[in-house]
Amino acid sequence: GACTSRTKTASPSKARAVQPTSSAKITVIDFPTFGNTLTIKADSIGSGLTPTCVLSDVDGVAVATSPVADGNNTLDTSALKSGIYFIKVYGLEQPFSCKVTKQQRP
Repeated sequence: GACTSRTKTASPSKARAVQPTSSAKITVIDFPTFGNTLTIKADSIGSGLTPTCVLSDVDGVAVATSPVADGNNTLDTSALKSGIYFIKVYGLEQPFSCKVTKQQRP
């Protein structure tokens, strides 16, 4: 798979779930491709944790950052070109990372 952390079986919607700690769970809703938005769902983020999502291009340049809270977290990716990007969520016991592809949608 495209994710580099421990993964769970994807649901029929092709979402990618990762169990970085015993309680926190990060799911990329728009996996493996996304359009003008990219939604990341966080469940059971522990108190005192302040995870941050960083979306980087293939050169490692951060193109978007956002704090991550429980529930759906949506990044505006409308200004990004089509191509491969990497999602990294820091601030958990085990960082989460995953590769996604932006496709222009009609």
